[in-house]
Amino acid sequence: MSARDLIVRLIATLALVATAACSQPLPEEGSADARLYVDRCGRCHAVYMPGMLTSAMWEAMVGRMEGEMKRRGRPLDPVDRERILAYLQRNAGTR
Repeated sequence: MSARDLIVRLIATLALVATAACSQPLPEEGSADARLYVDRCGRCHAVYMPGMLTSAMWEAMVGRMEGEMKRRGRPLDPVDRERILAYLQRNAGTR
């Protein structure tokens, strides 16, 4: 496992713990992009609050999860990938 993969996994774990600790509605709740995010990403794990990661962190995370989805036989459509990433980055944290 590369250092980058280890960092992404650590961030994901921390984000999951923080998300579980607070139950607040997702940004843009009910929008088509928020529903797509919940539908595709919430199939295998709890969805993270977009503000938990920065824009750059989301780019790395979506890339990693895209590979995982492909490995599991549920590839992410390129248009859906861009919509999900744009949603996460619009609502990303700053630190």
